[in-house]
Amino acid sequence: IAKSMLAELSFGVVGIESAVRSYPALLIVEIARIELSDVAGRGVRHANKNDTINKLLQLIEDNFRETRHLSSYADWLHMTPDRLNELCKREAGVTAGHLVRQRLLTEAKRLLMFTELSVSEIAYDLNFSDPSYLSRFFRKSTSQTPQEFRAGRRENETGE
Repeated sequence: IAKSMLAELSFGVVGIESAVRSYPALLIVEIARIELSDVAGRGVRHANKNDTINKLLQLIEDNFRETRHLSSYADWLHMTPDRLNELCKREAGVTAGHLVRQRLLTEAKRLLMFTELSVSEIAYDLNFSDPSYLSRFFRKSTSQTPQEFRAGRRENETGE
């Protein structure tokens, strides 16, 4: 990305300002992708061959805002929470709850990076009963508060 940005600067053509301003956002997206791949490297295995895991991932995608209860996902898949966790551990290397939390964290990061919503608005959008719960969840997962994460994103955008 840095090489592309330098090349853009050397061309000096129409639209250079818009092009150069887009590179920090691309860098942030690339960093987020690397972070997600690091999660995969820490034990989350891709389980594309297992239909139940694929169904679970789709259920998580469709419902993570409304419910984090493992029992709901297990019910929808017609199994017990223990059986669902066993399957997830065997096929994906993590618990079903971990998959739900990771999706929730990814969405919180996306909202912090690409919107101007307040932390309170994000908390309520993600169905946290209180913004402090989002902050604790976020800090436990990332070692940063949502505000620190957003401030770091802004520093990356401005180069400060």
